[in-house]
Amino acid sequence: MNPFSTPELSLLHEAIQPRYDWFGIEVFQHDLLSAIQTLNAIDHSAWPTDVVNSIITKVNEDPGVIKTLYQHTEPRGSKGIYGNHPIQAALWQIAKHGHDVTRLTLLAHIIHMALLWRNRLDHFLSTDDLEAERRRNEYASSLERACLAVRKLSGRVLEYFELDDAPSWKVRQQLSQFLAEKVHIYDRHSIGYISHLERFISYALAMRNPRNTI
Repeated sequence: MNPFSTPELSLLHEAIQPRYDWFGIEVFQHDLLSAIQTLNAIDHSAWPTDVVNSIITKVNEDPGVIKTLYQHTEPRGSKGIYGNHPIQAALWQIAKHGHDVTRLTLLAHIIHMALLWRNRLDHFLSTDDLEAERRRNEYASSLERACLAVRKLSGRVLEYFELDDAPSWKVRQQLSQFLAEKVHIYDRHSIGYISHLERFISYALAMRNPRNTI
């Protein structure tokens, strides 16, 4: 019997969008708890307080309970998660490299924006299957780039941002400000990563169209 309730499993699935085997969950479980706490602070209606607190309580009381999600039926390691399950990959990498709080907070905003974007896709009504697929691909590729940016940004760049208690629109504002003010100071990779993050949040908030590259 699964120790997690249906609402708890649903929230975990919405947050991580995991591969079927929940690869790495035992490695990033504490970062996951921090992430869902941040998600609740960002939007408690989307990430309900009672569900978040229940998950945290269960894991804190029995850390081994999280391993019930992990399936060992067909071991695949990390193969495929970076492209197909980028949030899961980002959590795994953050946990492996020191539990960076700022990086984790940034990822939580990406997770929340991903939910908003998916919800919009779910409500998109079209008889054009190609258009629906195009929109799904735009979401997937943009999410992959944003999660790559979260993983790859240097600690020096992350120090620029003040993310505590900031709503997602304000995070986007900070990213835009960084691009405007710091573009000549940092290397092109950092600028590219920040651009990916700024674009993803802009797309998710419907402030920009993914097909408009300007």
